[in-house]
Amino acid sequence: MFRVYCNGKLLHDGNLESLRITNAKVELELGKTGLFNFTIYPDHPYYDEIYLMLSMVSVTRRGEPLFNGRVLKITYGFHNEKIVSCEGELAFLLDTIVEPLAYYGSFAEYLEYLLTIHNAQVDSTKQFKPGDFSAADYYPFEVVTNSYVRTLDEIEEKIIGQSGCYLQTRTVDGVRYLDVLSYDVNTSNISNQSITYGKNLIDIQREVDGSEVFSSIYPLGDEVDGARVGIASVNNWKSYITNEEAVAKYGLIHKIVEFNGIKDPQQLKTAAQNFMRDNYLELTSTEIAVADISPTDTSLDTFTPGQWVNVYSKHHFTESPTTLLVRKMTIDINNHKNTRIEVGRIKRGFTENIAAATNKQ
Repeated sequence: MFRVYCNGKLLHDGNLESLRITNAKVELELGKTGLFNFTIYPDHPYYDEIYLMLSMVSVTRRGEPLFNGRVLKITYGFHNEKIVSCEGELAFLLDTIVEPLAYYGSFAEYLEYLLTIHNAQVDSTKQFKPGDFSAADYYPFEVVTNSYVRTLDEIEEKIIGQSGCYLQTRTVDGVRYLDVLSYDVNTSNISNQSITYGKNLIDIQREVDGSEVFSSIYPLGDEVDGARVGIASVNNWKSYITNEEAVAKYGLIHKIVEFNGIKDPQQLKTAAQNFMRDNYLELTSTEIAVADISPTDTSLDTFTPGQWVNVYSKHHFTESPTTLLVRKMTIDINNHKNTRIEVGRIKRGFTENIAAATNKQ
């Protein structure tokens, strides 16, 4: 099911004894670079062909890309085994620098401009083509910087931090694309492999954290004529917007959110509404240990971050199924039963459909 390649050479195939690596785990998370760690011993035919920062490593699952990246760190063990750590291809955007600039345009146009800057500083193996930017293309903004910053840092601060979206890379026909996606954009993408109590649900830990809960935001734009732009003039003279469902459950809890590069009140209100829509539900974190059945049943989907999954467990949730977004997962390519996934969004409603396990029998 899994294959690992290093600079195009087959490094691991579970069906070939001569091409095996051990302790091989892929860690994937929405919007993060991703990690791949493995151990390789001196008797492996390609033991000497793994180089720091230069070696490109890829992992496929059912022939489809699962991880692409480069070797970041090599540690040598007692038996001269190499313990190799790889970072995902999103980290290529840390290799380039954005110089001081002044720019006016939409989020999507600015991101495309940043990719042009990045691509000019690296070779073809580290370049990106603009992908789907529609989730972050809903208003124009202005950027004026006087500092030198890494490209990924600029994208995360100016675009991701304000849009409430996340970055995702994908490879199609050998071409690497960068997408900006909303957490709710693929709510219809539900895995046909469910997680069921008493079947493939091994363990579950849930956390509800109220420290970041809010039901209202005061959006602030750039400074104009000595004052920060607000939304009162286009919002019935209220300087904040609320989510009534959140207010009903938690009361009125205000949060200040800054939107750099926006000087128009209506554009600021649109940005604030999108931020509220995409962020106010960030209330729960649920880590699930699951036996992934897909390696033995090819009719079932594999679990993937950004995909929704139905969880059947009245022992833990009052609704069955509860549909959850896969935000993070760890895949043990040597033993699929050790797969762990973390879900952080509930598709319908708030956290009231999470039941305390101690109160359910």
